[in-house]
Amino acid sequence: MRSLALIGPLTVPQIVQMRPTSRQRMHRLADERAAEGLVELIDNPRHRRSKLVRLTRKGAARYRDLSARFLTIASTMGADLLSIGQTTGVPLAGDPRFGYFVGGYLSLMSSYGALNR
Repeated sequence: MRSLALIGPLTVPQIVQMRPTSRQRMHRLADERAAEGLVELIDNPRHRRSKLVRLTRKGAARYRDLSARFLTIASTMGADLLSIGQTTGVPLAGDPRFGYFVGGYLSLMSSYGALNR
């Protein structure tokens, strides 16, 4: 759903190129999400047989809700790691790996924040 929300309608083969999964599995997921009303399969002007998968209004709303939930959970992770460091005496913030975590976390936060504006 994230790819469809960020990029727009895609064919199943295009989605598969972005994910470590098989075309068969992605077709199954698209059919399941379509049955739930989260996506719809629409005609593809570039190809007669390969339909485009597009988020429905219900799917876009579900994606926004899941993103908001994820951000709520993720926003507590940095504080939890700092408190673990204070409790155990292991300064996680001084660990170089912590910087990679924080950088990735901030990048993720800003990309989701840009979506929800």
